[in-house]
Amino acid sequence: MDGIAIVYNSYVTLICRTVSDEHLLRWLYAPSQDGTFTPLNNTGHITISSQKNEEVSLLLVSVQFNMSGVYQCTNGLASRQIDVHVYGVLNKISSTVHLIKKHEVVGAYSLQINTINSSYHPVVACEFRVGSNGIRYTTVRWRGGKYHVKPNLYKVTESRDEKSGIIWSNLTLLHPFPPLIHKNERSVNLYSGVKYTYFCDIIAYPPITEPVSWMRNDVPLVIQHNGRISVHDNSENRIHFESKNVLNDQIVFDTIQPDDRAVYSCFVRGAFGNDTAAFFLRVKGWFLFQIKFF
Repeated sequence: MDGIAIVYNSYVTLICRTVSDEHLLRWLYAPSQDGTFTPLNNTGHITISSQKNEEVSLLLVSVQFNMSGVYQCTNGLASRQIDVHVYGVLNKISSTVHLIKKHEVVGAYSLQINTINSSYHPVVACEFRVGSNGIRYTTVRWRGGKYHVKPNLYKVTESRDEKSGIIWSNLTLLHPFPPLIHKNERSVNLYSGVKYTYFCDIIAYPPITEPVSWMRNDVPLVIQHNGRISVHDNSENRIHFESKNVLNDQIVFDTIQPDDRAVYSCFVRGAFGNDTAAFFLRVKGWFLFQIKFF
């Protein structure tokens, strides 16, 4: 016996044909394969029409859950059955991660960092309803995100009520990784004139898609039309961003100058929180010694 799945509140037409027009075709219905078939008549949700004896169509209008079952077309000598399953999504819920606020001090600046509360697991869930004739044959599948490549990061649970046809399916993220920046240098002491690159080394899952933001002390660093950064009046386009793993995750000083002395911080935002790293750049000068010979 063939089977079809129909979305709740949709419209479907079933057509039955025979090679002979000697016997009239009729549509019958039973709530299950073991049920008793009864003739179908036109109602608000069912329209039966026939232009000729060898063909009869059955239009299911605004399909309801109680319309699932077995439909049989017969001419009294032969019959054909089709198992109709009705399903629909009734509700969906989702939750967000819980964040914990922390503070870090670099130089004279206090930075606020939001880290994930690892004891709470975010979850998304969907409520389905299936006609009673099909709940035993229905499976719920999750797709999208990283679930298809890293299913071990998630847990799927279900609850079913065969009487009402309700199925709840929950997808829980077990191991989210908030953005974490490897903080290897808090203070940097460099001589004037040397080149220096600071890498904002980010670890996060799901991966970061937004560019990294930077600040000098409490002033945001903005990229100019020439791709360089105007940090201060004497920066002379010596400073720019580069990208290694995430857009703008490196700040490059072509040549360090005394006016570059400041606290520089990078900020990253992800789906499960954010993080900030900073370093205090101190610039040392070169001392010239004059030797006199007598």
